[in-house]
Amino acid sequence: MLLGCRDITQRKRYENQITHLALHDPLTGLGNRRMLQDRAEQTLALARRKGWPAALLFLDLDRFKAINDTLGHDAGDELLIQIAWLLKHSLREEDILVRYSGDEFVVLLAEVGLEQARQIATQLLQTISTSLVLRGHSVQPGASIGIAAYPEHGEDLTALLKAADIAMYQAKRSGTHIKVYDPAQNPYTEDQLHLEAHLRQAIQEGHFEFFYQPIQNLRTGQLCGVESLARWQHQEVWIAPATFIPLAEDLRLIERIDNLGLQKGLAELQRLRARGLSLQLSVNLSAQTLQDPALPHYIQALLETHGIPAPSLTLEITETVLLQNLERARLILQELHGLGVKIAIDDFGSGYASLAYLRHLPVHRIKLDRSLIRQIGLGLEDERLVRALIQFGHNLGMEVLAEGIETPEQLEWLREAGCDLVQGYLLGQPRPFQEIVAELQQPPASAPPARTGSPLERC
Repeated sequence: MLLGCRDITQRKRYENQITHLALHDPLTGLGNRRMLQDRAEQTLALARRKGWPAALLFLDLDRFKAINDTLGHDAGDELLIQIAWLLKHSLREEDILVRYSGDEFVVLLAEVGLEQARQIATQLLQTISTSLVLRGHSVQPGASIGIAAYPEHGEDLTALLKAADIAMYQAKRSGTHIKVYDPAQNPYTEDQLHLEAHLRQAIQEGHFEFFYQPIQNLRTGQLCGVESLARWQHQEVWIAPATFIPLAEDLRLIERIDNLGLQKGLAELQRLRARGLSLQLSVNLSAQTLQDPALPHYIQALLETHGIPAPSLTLEITETVLLQNLERARLILQELHGLGVKIAIDDFGSGYASLAYLRHLPVHRIKLDRSLIRQIGLGLEDERLVRALIQFGHNLGMEVLAEGIETPEQLEWLREAGCDLVQGYLLGQPRPFQEIVAELQQPPASAPPARTGSPLERC
């Protein structure tokens, strides 16, 4: 009889363990999506009967990807555990707090109106924005929080989650960190929401491809580098960068694409160097990535992991990105320069009259905008401008690269004008790295006639 009681007790213990595992996140110990679903049904049913308000907060950590990639996944897990502890001890016992996914948390507040929900969101943001220590490093993660109210913004969990999620991304885009859902400001159609969801999934799972466009040295005629360009195939259709890049910027996901470009490009260089070959890799950086103070440390770690010399990497930044916060950009670029990484200004000459800022930045290369190159052969004044910009770059000790080369006439004119490097469809469209490797292994073509006057021969 006693044995039977022991068996029942043990079975109950196992059942309780299984139930706990089914409803809780194993890393943080918080509830998971299933618990949120179960508890939300009860909370909202009671709110309907009693006429009580309720509110849902959708919280997404800022800079988690950079911290995770820079300090490692173990440090990222430790950060999530600390954030979970801080959130849990900042809320009431009756509040529902779950780890929704990755670095996202959801809070369901019973009997809480909109104004009180704002106050709670502000308190939570202040709590988790304090400096935390991870493996000897001080980090300050911060967060963006979207707020949806019951019943104004939805009468069930699905509607409230959707509204709060949209508000959270509006908070990220506006930089306000906290945003209440406003149906009038919802910019998304169903098609856009569908595309956004798949974009987030593609970024999260690393399903972006990167093609590489050749860069040619005009003095030698040889391939000396490549520019990494993101490509996304969604449901067997290639989505244009002009569509997904602005969307990723709006959703503050562009930094993850930048990081994927760095990771995959350096991995390709590593494999190339194992064959005894080498190229210089150029990778574009967005404004969001350039403002991250952890960027130099992250890039240094990537270079060391892949065994790539820092001068083999060129980071391309547009004038627009650079001038959004010139002082912050200058400090980060100086750190990158200290590592030995090269810096290029992309789309150069596309609209800014003052070029004085270049004298105070560690820039190695300027890339003449394709709009300038199109004018070659069409007007003497435009050609004079291109010549002047080439001379300007050389006077500052910089390489000059012309992009958007489409005709042999443009190529020959730039060679005569003293341009150092070129890229464009005439020389090769963006393509998989394996095709670049095959080109490198071909016997070299005869070099074009040498020119004089340029102090630069590198790529």
